[in-house]
Amino acid sequence: ITMPAQTALFDTIRITVPAKSVQSINLSDYLRGIKPVWGNALIENMYGTNGFNTKGIHIESTEVITAYYEDYCTNNTDLFSLKGKNALGTLFYVPFQNQSPNHTPFAVKAYSAAHIVATKDNTIIWITPTKDAHDAGGATFHPANVPYSITLNKGETYSVCPRNFSELAANRLAGTKVESNYPIAITISDDSDQFPNNGCYDLIGDQLIPTTVIGTEYIAIRGQIAMSGRPAGKTGEQLYIVGTQNGTALYINGIFVKNIQERETYFYEFKSTDNVVHVRGSAPVYVLHVSGFGCEMGGAILPPTNKCTGSWQVGFTRSTSDGFFLNIMVRKEG
Repeated sequence: ITMPAQTALFDTIRITVPAKSVQSINLSDYLRGIKPVWGNALIENMYGTNGFNTKGIHIESTEVITAYYEDYCTNNTDLFSLKGKNALGTLFYVPFQNQSPNHTPFAVKAYSAAHIVATKDNTIIWITPTKDAHDAGGATFHPANVPYSITLNKGETYSVCPRNFSELAANRLAGTKVESNYPIAITISDDSDQFPNNGCYDLIGDQLIPTTVIGTEYIAIRGQIAMSGRPAGKTGEQLYIVGTQNGTALYINGIFVKNIQERETYFYEFKSTDNVVHVRGSAPVYVLHVSGFGCEMGGAILPPTNKCTGSWQVGFTRSTSDGFFLNIMVRKEG
């Protein structure tokens, strides 16, 4: 485990993991600044200089592994599923939820952002935001629908967020287009999203997949979000579907709902009778599922079901004693 752009401050971590076992690496010292760092915490892309940082983490192994990054604390926890080679690409559309605002009464403002990391030197990245945007450093304003470019070297990162770190749901950068000349990876974070009519708030985030990995068909399984505190008829189980081509016909549970355009987000909330929801597009789409447990939310990019994306074996670990359940989707033979 290394930081290619921070070799002087981040010590290379080497571990040996036996087969069918799990090992966790605690990076809290780098987060809290106990390790020698400059500026803010070494491993968080928080602000930075005009949105630029040197905080990309590189993980290599001698055998195939499963890896997660967990933001683990008393409140606002989430698990970021690292997707290996499936996370790397040159064209992405960034999904965000756009129904819940960020919880605001903090000394450090909660906000949403897309974090981009380069895998090669001299990587040129073009970003077309769907809403007015700012570098996460807050210095440079980027108007909606106007492409702009940045350049990163291996391990360097860049973060872009809504203009003035807006906490309003309507100002999320949902559908923002990101292109590059070399493979990049993108992680989204949406901090302290407010559960409607309730005091709960939670972090939503995940590592994205490029357009080469997304598909035209998805199955979303209902989670354990509470209906209490929500408006009548609302379940809290939410899908955010992002189009990658103009005129994409979208079907929910076999029923045509709308033609969506490139970079457009379509919102669907599970009905009380929905245990699963089938999503199909006439062209590839992204699907972000916001679910959770009680009023604690989380979000994940769904894998397509029209491609072979399943696994024979999946390993995971838990850091909390909160309520826990598994939703398992299996392939029907024949």
